[in-house]
Amino acid sequence: ANPIVMVQRARDDWNKADPKQDDKRIGILNEMFFEQEKPSKDLQLAQDFKTVGVGYMMVLPKKYQGDDLAPFDILVLNPMNTFIIRSNDAYRRKLAAVTFNANLTTETREYTVYTEDRIFVGKSIGDEYSGFAETP
Repeated sequence: ANPIVMVQRARDDWNKADPKQDDKRIGILNEMFFEQEKPSKDLQLAQDFKTVGVGYMMVLPKKYQGDDLAPFDILVLNPMNTFIIRSNDAYRRKLAAVTFNANLTTETREYTVYTEDRIFVGKSIGDEYSGFAETP
């Protein structure tokens, strides 16, 4: 399987391209994808889809930039503990994505809910929920 890359019009070396042309922008985006190991994540996503029937990929702003070129992180979420909340009307719009981690020994679950512009974190122990708090 070949990884998906953005196609450039001319120059292979984006460092020599005019920054006002799309060539340079596409080259930089390809470098960011390579840095984020996108080809291997695409394969993991395809494997999840083949095995479970769904696959979830998420792109988030990077918390700590460091020396990385990409200002974002590309993540593949475990489809066994991730789901989408949709509206209950004819449009079935995506309202939120939820992922959780469960510890069977302590009977705790930690939930993270992603909406279009907010992230909420919640926790449950057994049947008791501590509620959700918005994260910055």
